[in-house]
Amino acid sequence: MISAWRSYVLYVWVGVFLALGSLTGCTESASDTIIKSRLDRPSSPVASESPVVLEGWVLSTGAVPHIEVSVDGTLRLTTPLNIQRPDVLTAFPEFKNVQAAGFKVVLDNEKIGLQDIHKLKVEAVTVHGARHTIGETTVIASRYQRKL
Repeated sequence: MISAWRSYVLYVWVGVFLALGSLTGCTESASDTIIKSRLDRPSSPVASESPVVLEGWVLSTGAVPHIEVSVDGTLRLTTPLNIQRPDVLTAFPEFKNVQAAGFKVVLDNEKIGLQDIHKLKVEAVTVHGARHTIGETTVIASRYQRKL
């Protein structure tokens, strides 16, 4: 009798936990996905001695608190989606509730050590940790280019 009672209480608590999780957005959802994204700049490998500028946008059915920029597989910085992109929202009107879909990142070559050829990767990360590659590009430091 006691064992059946414990099973019932456990069953009720699990049900309450699952219900609260789905109400507060604490559960992974198939709809929490990146729908559209683009790395606008640079659009191709870039030779640069000056800072490298990365610009783009992300549209998602779930919250995307930030994007991450990796250099040669090592995370270098994170930045929020904090630029309004009316051009993107006009092209995709189904995302009318999105406040800011754009980002701009300026990477200082000297500060992060871009002295050779490096692979940059930009990823969007949802609140649930789902990752989506927005784009990748190659940076060739001008000093290295002169040596070739």
